[in-house]
Amino acid sequence: MYYCLQCKVVHYNISNQVIVFKSGFRYINKVRLPVGLCSFMKVVPPIDNTKFL
Repeated sequence: MYYCLQCKVVHYNISNQVIVFKSGFRYINKVRLPVGLCSFMKVVPPIDNTKFL
């Protein structure tokens, strides 16, 4: 069981294509859950370099 950063929900099944991070976690209803990604991002969002100027 882990909290998916991409879907923003708790997933109960862990498959081979899941990435679960060892150092990240999130509290849901006072329960500490590891965080992960259920699948790779298909589209990488563009980076706006002008925000930091």
